[in-house]
Amino acid sequence: MEEISIMQIQCPNCGAECETEGELTVGQHVICPFCSEKFAYDGVGQGNNAEENCHREVTTKCPHCGTVYEVDESLEGNTCQCSVCNKDFVVNVVQFVEVSGEHSSALTADEEEESKAYVSDKLAEEMDKATKAGNMQDTEIETVKSGKPFLFKMKTVLITTKKKIIAWWKDGEEGRHLFFSKVKVTAIRTKDGVIAWWSGGKDGRYTLFCKAKAIAISAKDKTVLLWNCGAKGKIAIGVTFLLVVCSVMILCMSGKKDGKIIYADGSVVTMPYGVIKLDKDDFKSYNVKDAVDVTIPNSVTEIEYAVFKGCSNLKSVTIPNGVTSIGSSAFEGCGSLENVTIPDSVTSIGSSAFEGCNNLKNISIPKGVTCINGYTFKGCSSLMQITIPNRVTSIEYSAFEGCSNLASVIIPQSVNSIERRAFKNCSNLVNVTIPDNVTSIEDEAFYGTPFLRNKQGMVILGNVFYKLKSNTDTVVTIPNGIVYIGDHSFSNCEKLARAIIPDSVTIIGKGAFADCVRLTSVTIPSSVKSIGDSAFEGCVNLANMAIPNGITTIGRKAFKDCVNLTYLAIPDGIKKVGKEAFDGTPLCKTNPNGIVVAAGRIVCGFDYHYFRFSAPWVVLPDNVTVIGEEALANCVGLKRVIISDGVTSISDNAFYKSDDLVEVAMPDGVKYIGDDAFRGCEKLKSLIIPDSVVSIGSSAFADCKSLTSMTIPSGLTNIMNCTFAGCSSLTRVAIPNSVKSIEYGAFANCSSLASIIIPKDIKSIDNLVFSYCESLTSITIPYGVTNIERCAFLGCSNLTRVTIPDSVMSIEDNAFKDCTSLASVTIPNNVKNIATNAFSGCNPNLRIKCVAPRNAKERKADAQYELARLCLKGEGVAKDVPKAISLFREAAENGHVDASIALALCYSTGEGVDKDESNAVKWYLKAAKSGDGVAQCMLGMHYASGNGVEKDLEESARWYRKAAEQGIAQGQYALGYCYSDGKGVRQDKAEAAKWFLKAAEQGHADAQTNLGIFYALGEGVPQNLAEAAKWLKKAGDHGNQRAQKLLPMVLGKLRY
Repeated sequence: MEEISIMQIQCPNCGAECETEGELTVGQHVICPFCSEKFAYDGVGQGNNAEENCHREVTTKCPHCGTVYEVDESLEGNTCQCSVCNKDFVVNVVQFVEVSGEHSSALTADEEEESKAYVSDKLAEEMDKATKAGNMQDTEIETVKSGKPFLFKMKTVLITTKKKIIAWWKDGEEGRHLFFSKVKVTAIRTKDGVIAWWSGGKDGRYTLFCKAKAIAISAKDKTVLLWNCGAKGKIAIGVTFLLVVCSVMILCMSGKKDGKIIYADGSVVTMPYGVIKLDKDDFKSYNVKDAVDVTIPNSVTEIEYAVFKGCSNLKSVTIPNGVTSIGSSAFEGCGSLENVTIPDSVTSIGSSAFEGCNNLKNISIPKGVTCINGYTFKGCSSLMQITIPNRVTSIEYSAFEGCSNLASVIIPQSVNSIERRAFKNCSNLVNVTIPDNVTSIEDEAFYGTPFLRNKQGMVILGNVFYKLKSNTDTVVTIPNGIVYIGDHSFSNCEKLARAIIPDSVTIIGKGAFADCVRLTSVTIPSSVKSIGDSAFEGCVNLANMAIPNGITTIGRKAFKDCVNLTYLAIPDGIKKVGKEAFDGTPLCKTNPNGIVVAAGRIVCGFDYHYFRFSAPWVVLPDNVTVIGEEALANCVGLKRVIISDGVTSISDNAFYKSDDLVEVAMPDGVKYIGDDAFRGCEKLKSLIIPDSVVSIGSSAFADCKSLTSMTIPSGLTNIMNCTFAGCSSLTRVAIPNSVKSIEYGAFANCSSLASIIIPKDIKSIDNLVFSYCESLTSITIPYGVTNIERCAFLGCSNLTRVTIPDSVMSIEDNAFKDCTSLASVTIPNNVKNIATNAFSGCNPNLRIKCVAPRNAKERKADAQYELARLCLKGEGVAKDVPKAISLFREAAENGHVDASIALALCYSTGEGVDKDESNAVKWYLKAAKSGDGVAQCMLGMHYASGNGVEKDLEESARWYRKAAEQGIAQGQYALGYCYSDGKGVRQDKAEAAKWFLKAAEQGHADAQTNLGIFYALGEGVPQNLAEAAKWLKKAGDHGNQRAQKLLPMVLGKLRY
C-alpha cells in the first residue's frame, strides 16, 4: 500500500503551517487546526482567506421544529441545541471540496484501502492513549470502505484541538454522523478541546468505539462523564474507565441492568478518587434509593444538600477524613441507617442532616463542630447516647426532638443557648447536665421529658430561670446569678403579685409574666437589655413601670392590654419598640398620633390596624434622626409624611403596608433606606429620593403599585433584590451610571415599564431582573455584560427585539422564556453557553441570528445609536434632537440597522429634519437589505402607497413576504391582504387566510378581524361560525371596533 501524501500549506489567518492528507485543488476549502478559521487553497502552498470566496453568514434550519437560524460559517458542522425545541441538530451546510466534479464521492479501491488503513491507525493511536490514561479495556473498532478525509462531495465535519486534527465524520442518511463506519457516531467538544466520541446502536443508544452501548454527558465544569449502557437503556456492567481533563478526574461509573449505580456489587455505591463535591444532582437521574452501603472517596471535601435523602435501605456510610461539611438533609429519611462514621475534619453539619434516621444508634459529633443545627437529629428514635463536643456554642430548635431512647446528655461549658424544642419529647431523658455558661433556654426546650417533669417549685437550669412550678406564691425573689428569665416562666401565675428581679438578669423572655392578673409591681434592674414579646401582656393590675436606661428593645405586645398602666418612662437608649407593645393601655391617650420618640429615634408603640391617625398628614419632630424598624408600619389613615431635616436613616419596614400613604417628602440628609421600608404602600404615587441616599434595601419599594416614576440617586452603586418588584404603574426609571449591579428581581412585574437604560458598568443581568415587564418592547444590553442569568426577561411578552453584545459569554435557563412577541435576536458567535429553554415559549417564527464578534467600528456605532436615542428623548441627558439626528446618521452609515430605521422614521415624521419620504425610503432600504424584518415591512408600505418611491405593488408584496417570513406580524398581515385583494400577487384567498392566521396568532387585531370574516364567509377556509366568533372576539378584546360590530352578527347566526 502506498504511503499517503502529506501537503503543507500556510493559514492566511494565523500564519500557522498546516498539514493535510492527499492532494488539494485550487479553491478547495480547508479549516486551520490552530485558529479554526476556513480558508481556500491557492495552489502555491498559501491559503486565501475564505471570506472572499464564500458568504460569512449562512442560514440553517432546525430539522425538528423548523426554526431558522443565521449563523457564521465558522459554526458549520457543529452540533447545536435548538433554543426553541431543545433538540440537537448539526449545522450541516458546508462542503469541504469544490462542487466542480473534480473529486468524485466514489473512491477507487486503492483509495478505500488507504483510507481504511489510515483511519484504523488513527483510531488505534487514540485508543492507546485513552487506555494508558484511564486503564480502558480492549474494545472493537469498526471502519468502512469509504471516507478519505476531504476527498468526497458528501458533507464532512472537521473537529480540531489547538494543535492537531482530532476527528472527522460525515453525515449519514438519517442526519446522524458516521465516524468512517456504518454505525452512527457523535462527538462532544469540551471547553478545553477534549473530545468524547461514541457511536449509535440500532435503538439509538451509543457506544464508545465499541459495540456496547455508552453515554457521554458534559458536567458543570465542562468536563465529560462517560459510562456504558445495557439493554433498554438501563446501566450495564461493561467497559469502565476514567477520563482525565485538565488534571481533573471525572466521575465515571458502570452499573447493572436494573438501573442502580454500582461499582462492584448491586448494594454498594463506590465513587472513584478524584470526586471533590457530591450534590443531589449527581444522582437524580438514577435509582440509588436501594443502595445499602456507600463508600465515599478520600478526595471528597463536601457533601451537599439532600445527596442521600430518602435512601431508605442505606445501612452504612463511610465518610473519609477530609470532608469538611455535611449539607442540610444530606441523610434525611435514611430509616435503615445504623452506622455513620464522621471524621474530625467535619466542621459543619447542616439542619435536618440525619432527621428521621430512626435506626441510628450511635454517632460521634466531630470536635470541630460549633453548632448543632435545627432538626439535625430529630426523630432519631434509636439514638441512645450522644457526645456534644466542647466547641459547640448553641443547640438549635428541635435538634434532638423525638430522640425517645436518649437517656442522658451532658451539655459542655461552651454552650450558651438551647433553643425551642431542642430536646422536646425525649421521653427517656432523665439526666441532663447544664453548665452555668448557658444563658438562654427557650420555650419547650425540655418539654415532655422526665428530666423536667420530675422538678418542682423553681426550676433553674444553669443560669436560666426556666419555670415556676407553683401557683400559690404571691411574691417571688429570683435568685442572684440568674441571667435569663425564660420564656413563659411565670405565665398564668394567677396569685403572683410581686416579682423581685436581681441585677444579674439581662433578658426577660417571651411571655415571661403574661396573664399574671394580680401582678402589681415589678422592679426591672438596669442590667436588663431586652424585654421579650408579650412579656407582660394581660397584666391587668400593673399600674406603673420604670424601664431602666440599659434597655434597647421592647418586644411586640410587651405590655398589651395592661389596662391600668398609666405611666411608663421610655429611656433614651431604646432602639426598637415592637408593634402593639402598648396597645390597649392608657398610654394611647397621651400620644394622639401614635408616635413615640426616644433618643431621636421614632419607635412604634401601637397597632395601627386599630388606631387611626387623627390627621391625614404628619410632620415628624425636629429631634428625630432615625425612623426605627416598623415605626410607622401598617398605619391606617396616614396619607402624607414630611420627614424632618435631621433624619439620616429610614429603617427596615419603617412604612411597611401603610396602605393609605400617598406622598412622602424626604430631605437631602437621608442616607439609608432599609429593607421593605415602603413595601406594600399601594397608594404611594410620588417620592423623590435625594442624592444623599447611598443605600436602598431589598424590596424597599416592592408592591408600590401606584408609583409611576422613580429617579435613582447618583450616589447609589447597587440596586438590591426586588427593590421595585411589583411596581405595576412604574413607566419610567432613570438609573445613573454609578450603579454597578442590579440584583435578582429588582424590576420584576413592573408591567408598565416601557423602556429602561442599563448602565454601562453592569456585568450581569441577574435572575428575574426584568421578568414580566410586559410593556418592554426592546432592550439594549450594554457592552461589558458577560452573563444573562436565569429568567432575566421571563414573560416580557411585548419584547420584539434584543441585541446581545459581544461581551456576553452565557445565556442561562429560561432567560427569554415566554417572550411571545420576540421576532429577532442577534447572538455573537463567542457566546459559549446558551442554556436549555433559553428561548422556550417565544414566537414560533423567532429568528436567531448568530454573528461574528463586533469590531471596534461596530461597537462605536452601537454607542452612537444609544446616545442618539437618549438625546432624542431627553433621558439621562439634555434633549438635543439635532445631535440625535447626527448620531443616528453616523451610526447608520456605519451599518447600524436600528439607527437606519430610526433615521428613516425621523425623515418620515419630520422630527429634527425636514420631512422627506424619499430619504425615509433610502434608510429603510439600507436596513431592509441587511435583513431587518421591520424595515422590510415599512419598505413594503412605501411601495404600496407610492410614498417617497414610485408605486410598485409587486415590489411591495416582495418586501412584505420577506418581513412575513421573518415572523413580523404586520408583514404577515400585509402579505395576507395582498393575496386577499390580488395586489402585487395573484389573488389567492387560501394563501391570504394562511398569512392572516400567522399574524392573528401573534395578536394582530386587524388580522384576527379578517380571519374572523374569512371563517364567517367561508373564504379561503371552510365556513365555521364558531371559529369566526372566536377570532372576532379576540380582535374586539384588543379594541378593534370593526370586530366589535361584526361579532354580534356572527353570534346571532350561531343561535339560529
